[in-house]
Amino acid sequence: MSITDLLKRTIVLGISFLMLFACTTPQVTPQNDKKAESIRDLGAAFLNRRDYASALRELLKAHELNPNDPYVHNFLGLTYMAKKKIALSIDHFKKALRLKPDYAFAKNNLGVAYLELKQWDLAIAQFKLVTEDLMYTTPHRAWGNIGVAYLGKRDYPNAEISFLSALETKPQYGYALWGLGRVYLATKRYQQARQKLEMAVKGKSNSARFYMDLAEAYEKTGGYLEAKQSYVKVMELAPGSQLARTARHRANLIVLP
Repeated sequence: MSITDLLKRTIVLGISFLMLFACTTPQVTPQNDKKAESIRDLGAAFLNRRDYASALRELLKAHELNPNDPYVHNFLGLTYMAKKKIALSIDHFKKALRLKPDYAFAKNNLGVAYLELKQWDLAIAQFKLVTEDLMYTTPHRAWGNIGVAYLGKRDYPNAEISFLSALETKPQYGYALWGLGRVYLATKRYQQARQKLEMAVKGKSNSARFYMDLAEAYEKTGGYLEAKQSYVKVMELAPGSQLARTARHRANLIVLP
């Protein structure tokens, strides 16, 4: 599992079908606008429930009625990202920002899409724009995502700074605690890694990735029983996954006295 697998928040129709809607630009009457807003909200509700096919259907209807709604484009971007159509998601986030340049959520989501493509520098640039927006209510998330991008670049000093910046805003932010743990594992500060990852799993106890990295920290610090227990937890949380298979293999290599 890559570090960007943790970013899943956060595509049934083809590109040509989407372009058909994009090319039809009906005059937006007040009646169309009101109807489009209602359909958009229904699509957002489906998106929130992770029913991506239904979300896409409704959002495309809203887009046909009002192609200049930045919120529709943002929701479409999220839906396509969930369906792993990253190029389409980027297109819609950019359209949302052209229509509403101060749309901080779309900036953040565009950054996440760049993370999915491992375009680290583009991602960092977007997230930094978000951190500069004084009205954005969750800057710790943007700082955490900047840290992940620096992890991808193996720029551990800047990754550490970014995760610490996230914790300044939200001290128990599990994602940033996990990120620091990853930084400390990479830079062989194993006791610090263990401490931060233990804190991370307390705040997000259902993350198999967190337990996997904690198990590594336990092994590096001689906590073999704790490591084995953490590997078992990975298998419980992500049964059948590649991560679980790796955890099983590593757990079997540990011989307890």
